[in-house]
Amino acid sequence: MSGANESGSRNELSGSTSSSVQAQTINGPVHIGSYLSVQDLPSPRQLPPDIPHFIDREETLRRLDLKLSVGVRSADQPVTVVISAIAGAGGIGKTAVAVHWAHRVRHQFPDGDLYLDFQAYGKGPAISADEALDAFLRALNVPTERIPQTTHERAALFRTICSGRRLLLLLDNVGSAEQVRPLMPASTTCVVVVTSRNTLRGLGVREGASRMQLDALAPDAAARLLAEIIGAERVEAEHAAAAEIAAYCSFLPLPLRVVAERVLDRPGTSLTEISHELSVERERLDLLSRSEDDLAAVRTVFMWSYQNLRIEERIFFAYLGLHPGVEMSVDACVVLSGVERGRVVLLLDSLTSSNLIQERDTKRHRMHDLVRLFAAERAEADLTLERRRNALRNIYLWYLTRSWAAYRIIVPQGWTFPIDESVDLPGARSFRDLPDALAWCETERVNLVDSVRQSKRFGLVRVCWQLAVSASAFLERGSYLENWVQVSQIGIDAARDDADMTARTHLILLLADAHRHRRDFELALERYSEGYELSLQNGDRWRAAFAVRGRAMVLQEKGEFQQVLDAAERARELFEQIGESRGRGLALLSIAGAYNGLRDYQRAGEYCQEALAIFEEIDNRWSIAAARLELGRSNVGQGAPDQARAQFDAAADLYGGLGDRQARAEALAESGRLALSVGDVEQARTTFTEARALFEAMGDPRAASVDAQVKSLSPEQ
Repeated sequence: MSGANESGSRNELSGSTSSSVQAQTINGPVHIGSYLSVQDLPSPRQLPPDIPHFIDREETLRRLDLKLSVGVRSADQPVTVVISAIAGAGGIGKTAVAVHWAHRVRHQFPDGDLYLDFQAYGKGPAISADEALDAFLRALNVPTERIPQTTHERAALFRTICSGRRLLLLLDNVGSAEQVRPLMPASTTCVVVVTSRNTLRGLGVREGASRMQLDALAPDAAARLLAEIIGAERVEAEHAAAAEIAAYCSFLPLPLRVVAERVLDRPGTSLTEISHELSVERERLDLLSRSEDDLAAVRTVFMWSYQNLRIEERIFFAYLGLHPGVEMSVDACVVLSGVERGRVVLLLDSLTSSNLIQERDTKRHRMHDLVRLFAAERAEADLTLERRRNALRNIYLWYLTRSWAAYRIIVPQGWTFPIDESVDLPGARSFRDLPDALAWCETERVNLVDSVRQSKRFGLVRVCWQLAVSASAFLERGSYLENWVQVSQIGIDAARDDADMTARTHLILLLADAHRHRRDFELALERYSEGYELSLQNGDRWRAAFAVRGRAMVLQEKGEFQQVLDAAERARELFEQIGESRGRGLALLSIAGAYNGLRDYQRAGEYCQEALAIFEEIDNRWSIAAARLELGRSNVGQGAPDQARAQFDAAADLYGGLGDRQARAEALAESGRLALSVGDVEQARTTFTEARALFEAMGDPRAASVDAQVKSLSPEQ
């Protein structure tokens, strides 16, 4: 190529070049340069290796695939996907999911894939948007001297280069939307995946990012992950221990991998032994943090999230570590922290955004168990002993005050005792009615049981046994029999430590009631006898009478009806001596049950009517239901099926309204047997089916016999 101007000067070029400039006259300095062409260096392939033993997450992968396919079909905006772990605090597998999916689809991006760990949660300083742009521009073959100095200019150049290219960007471990916003390409041919412990709400609002939140693995998936690493044979051989290990790891991938590596390092140690080691709460995080690699140390990973919080948020998070359970209400958080409610709501929102806690609904939040243990450690480190003691006392008193208010509604004729009301506790309101009280107890059941257990551990023995008594009313009504046994046993020990003979005796009788409901009749008889002896020693005729009546109920269940008559008559005598109307009615009901068992149905009906009159006079609905159930049995024996059905239906409705699942199931089973006896097969099937469902939900062994009756009813009948 050559040319000449009028003055005779010439410029010539020979050979080949990627670009050239021809000019006649040039004034001023000249800077000539060029980007390397895409042929000069290969397309960037920066993804880290795929994660070994990848398990589950199919739904998240499916959503990512769907988002990609929609983005391919749509040409109006880029696809931007944000993956954020709802459990937060690291260890849930955000990076694993993102990297695994990126490897699955990288072939769809011929112009390359870019990856960067922004180190928002770690030992070193976080990567800024400016540094990230510099790294990505270099990866895209932009010479160093051509990279602009300002973030704004770098971002503009990055968008220019991305335009029209099929690029996949994986921005990992991001701390805020501002950290990655300048890296968002405008091209519809690019896909961006961001992982963060923060929810990155701003990226969703401004950039239209689609937010996907990861939770812990399902229990079966957690077991499969263990099997993938340590071998399926070991997991199958100790299936129960493997399930316990997964639960102790909160079903989080990182702790599960840490434990799996420990198992491999100790081939002679059984999974049962590992599970036993992890069962000690105070040592669990230590066991899961023994690693030379900080990225694999569970406590360190949690600490990085914690250090990203503001001081006020750290203190609040530490207070949450004192809560008795993993799920908590806003009111409980107010009581624990001593912070006014409006501020608590904002702090909870901040911790939710940081994924250290999860929002269950607008009034409740939860932590994964390992995060709760870490929060408890922070409470010991960051709160003074006095502040911890005050917070613990307040939260246990709050649960006591609330459960006591529910107790007074559930069993209005139950034992009363004074509780500590010296502290003004926010949210410790009374309940509107029985359904309101039952609903609160249902929601807080696990926390109530944990409060009984932990208040004893912290030496608040009076609060402990009072909580045990208060909680027992709901646990009986809801047929949570294992919980009922647990709190009764702990309460007995606390009452002994408190040197309160009356409370100890009362809780022994509650334990006997729980054993009776579980149909552990010999244990129930032992506890009733123990309670009776203690009552006599303490001059407590009220509890002595209830101990005798409890014995009569067990004997009735065992079919020893003559002994029932003896015990029930003795109980009636004791109740009459102390003027206990409801107790007298209950004793009469036991006498009626004995006569029903002896097939003296007329006398049984008379005693039922006498008991029913007492219960209606004192307006005790549960006892009215019990009388109607027994009266229905008497009606059946006397050949009055219509009257019997009316009594069974009335009892079932009353029990249902009172939230007593076990008693409702008993009434429905009686109604089903009656319907079957008179040839009403459809009615029998309906009532048996509901009774079976209730018994099965409670783990009641009577579910099997009812199930057999349901199956015996063929469709043709």
